[in-house]
Amino acid sequence: MTREETKILEEQNCIRCSECLNACPVNLQPISISNAYRAGDIEETKRLGVLNCIDCGACSYICSSKIDILGDIRAVKQKVLESR
Repeated sequence: MTREETKILEEQNCIRCSECLNACPVNLQPISISNAYRAGDIEETKRLGVLNCIDCGACSYICSSKIDILGDIRAVKQKVLESR
């Protein structure tokens, strides 16, 4: 693959298409949880219901920006569970 072709596979900025919200079977806001985690706001991820995520991966699969939303959600869920 060329350098330009591999850029397609790299994570890009969110384009706010809301497809991850539409794909979530438990009606969470996956990108909001991911953004809060990346900002270090664990309390916000709890408020957004991170522990209700069923780890289906639909959000990451559908993301046209190739954001590892599920990876962020799994990481923050682990932090939340460890802090209990």
